[in-house]
Amino acid sequence: LHVRPMGRGTLRALLQDPIEEGQESPEEMTDELLAGVETLRRRGIVQGDRADNRIHVHPAIRKTAARRIHSEDRKAWAEYHERIAEHLSNTARRARSIWDHYWAFRHLTRCGKSKKAYETQKTFIEFFMGAGYLDLARGVLEILLDRVQSPFREVVIGNLAIVLKNEGQYD
Repeated sequence: LHVRPMGRGTLRALLQDPIEEGQESPEEMTDELLAGVETLRRRGIVQGDRADNRIHVHPAIRKTAARRIHSEDRKAWAEYHERIAEHLSNTARRARSIWDHYWAFRHLTRCGKSKKAYETQKTFIEFFMGAGYLDLARGVLEILLDRVQSPFREVVIGNLAIVLKNEGQYD
């Protein structure tokens, strides 16, 4: 589900379900979840600790869990990606991080939120193109090309033409 190491903020973003009577608060659930993660870390299934504020799950476990969530409840799958994207966008705005905007874009495309993904890419695409990250810029634009409608599609095509020109592809 989440391709990067997860911090407490991401866990809290995933635990935003409305609290029913008698249910634990998101903070209590996060603490309980982190205690479980500590057990998994001791067993070697995950890496990381509170000091680096990140959780690194073994790729095989991450893929298996993601497949299971996706196959059992596609709506929940999309909601998780949207929550992670929202959290990353908020983090990016606070930290002024282009890369969190990029990862938010990736999550938005996974959950089918094409218009939000288009709006998010506007925060970093010019930086990618100007800084020479042309492969990344092309990849983002090619993803959007199949997912957005006019007039956004024309903007994507124009940006893609600039990337291809900058790569020296004039055909």
